[in-house]
Amino acid sequence: MADDNKDELNMTKGVDDLNLDDDNLNGAEIAEAEDLTDDPDEDDVSPEEFAALNSQMDQLNSALDVLEEQNDIIHAKLMDLLESNRAARKQFKEEQEKKGSGKPGEGVEKK
Repeated sequence: MADDNKDELNMTKGVDDLNLDDDNLNGAEIAEAEDLTDDPDEDDVSPEEFAALNSQMDQLNSALDVLEEQNDIIHAKLMDLLESNRAARKQFKEEQEKKGSGKPGEGVEKK
């Protein structure tokens, strides 16, 4: 029980230290914190920067379109492979049943 109180005091002390550290921010840290909370709509973006960002967005969009197309192709091939595998397993099972049904007691056991 005494250890629990000691741990609680240590945790509280750690929180108090954090709070004290926040109170001791220097001027540069305060300015940086204010910059992070400023409204982004107030920032002026030059037409050149906007055009560059727009171009980068177009390039990313094109790359994502290519990836999506490749993903669709892979998915279609996977579905074809899955269907082919199912057909092959069905055919194999039918052949095993035909071979096993000719001799009594040697059929494929079903689970």
